Amino acid sequence: MGPFFKAHAKRYRKRPVYWLLQSPKQNFSVYFFHERATDQTLALLQGKRYLGGRIFQLEQHVEEARQKELTADGREKAQLRKRAHDLAEELVDMEAFQRAIEETNNEQVIGVDSQPTTARWVPEFDDGVLLNAALLHRLTPSWKRADAKLDVSKAWKDLKEGMAALLPSASTGLELGSANKWQVSLHGRVLKNRADRIAYLKDCAGVPVADLKLEDPRAFRRKLKELVEGPALILVTSREIDQSGEDEITVAREHMERVLTHLGLALRKLVEEGVERFIITADHGYLYGEDLAESEKLMRREARLCFCTVACGPGKAALPVEATC
Repeated sequence: MGPFFKAHAKRYRKRPVYWLLQSPKQNFSVYFFHERATDQTLALLQGKRYLGGRIFQLEQHVEEARQKELTADGREKAQLRKRAHDLAEELVDMEAFQRAIEETNNEQVIGVDSQPTTARWVPEFDDGVLLNAALLHRLTPSWKRADAKLDVSKAWKDLKEGMAALLPSASTGLELGSANKWQVSLHGRVLKNRADRIAYLKDCAGVPVADLKLEDPRAFRRKLKELVEGPALILVTSREIDQSGEDEITVAREHMERVLTHLGLALRKLVEEGVERFIITADHGYLYGEDLAESEKLMRREARLCFCTVACGPGKAALPVEATC
């Protein structure tokens, strides 16, 4: 592992956007931008353009060195023997990486019918970096060395409980299952993505749930009026800044200001409607660059604290705002 990944992980607060996959002995390394990954990314990596091509090349070089060794003598023979040995060791590492990818796409899990089955890697990026990287724990030997908190093997273990463990009745009915890919179910109900989790929350929260978008504060009053009197759960979400930060780096600052404005406006409107208790969360941090003035650093710290503030009180609760600060 070179210096880039360690610095990158630090820069992005232990939630890298460029992911480093490596063979067990790190003879083969590849980076990819995680939000552009699909369920075909690992298959592409295995193909002739990348790992498959390198394995073929090494097989040819090993055979060539061994054939030349047969007719060589003296110092040249020893050099060819060493070259064949070194190439063969690298080939073993490549083949181990190939097997690790195959095992990643054939992960042994317990299905929703409580029977053993297999799962494969299908990214769902609304779930965040660690949960999406969890199934890649065999392919990320350097992550933990870059930062002890980037232990994706632990994240994979935790995934057996997962984000769905926070949902109602998860303590008695949570299962990690498979339908050719890993998925979470609660009491037999498969939760494939964020929309499924929100639908489950609405059905099982035990109180009315309002699902609001941070960028559409004009709809707050109308939707909140649909709630009956008494306790309610108000879910306000946004991932617009995350998408903009990845797609249009040059406008990230401008978009950040808009999101903070939307957040302040949303909080004011919720307070006006009688909401007194807030929990505000973010999935990861974002840095604009290293050359920041002292005033900018202070603003950045204040913004991050704003996203972490919890104000408690009776009445309706707003949980949580998902955004990137």
